[in-house]
Amino acid sequence: MIAYIESNFFLEIALRQQQTGAAEAILALAEQQKVELICPAFSLSEPFSTLSKREADRRRLSKSLNETLRDLSRSTANQGLVSSIKPAADILINIAKTELDALQVTMSRFLQVGRTLETTADILGQAQTYQTTFALSPQDSIIYAAIIHDLDLRKGIAEKKCFISRNWKDFRVPRILGQLTSLNCMYWE
Repeated sequence: MIAYIESNFFLEIALRQQQTGAAEAILALAEQQKVELICPAFSLSEPFSTLSKREADRRRLSKSLNETLRDLSRSTANQGLVSSIKPAADILINIAKTELDALQVTMSRFLQVGRTLETTADILGQAQTYQTTFALSPQDSIIYAAIIHDLDLRKGIAEKKCFISRNWKDFRVPRILGQLTSLNCMYWE
């Protein structure tokens, strides 16, 4: 079986989200060479951007919380409460390092067993068409175009193919599902 994945696959594992078990099982099958795991190279940076944005948001929240706690601590009546809440601000910052470490481990595992699809001029051109045809974002259209390009190259291969994405709002569209089906590829969320 050939499984096409995108950025959410890595976040699912690294952040231990709802579908972690399924994603881990798929990655383990790839590690056992029972599944060919393929990802558009364009998708590899998005999880890092997502975690960077979350870290920046948490740093702002932590800073605001620390400022509020500093103000509250001026009152002796609030000092016990402030000291019990204070560790939460530090925990918010520490979460980012834990998440980044887990993402790097996940990416490393994939890169040892998986294959990436480069973004070529042809793929970028097709992505622009998919942006208007399917109302996909520029990022999703590049990912989709890379996968469709690879599927086109494998038309004669009878092996089962699957595109795995939690991004169902964009990809579970009848015309996209039809195109995938015509290339012997199912969509799985």
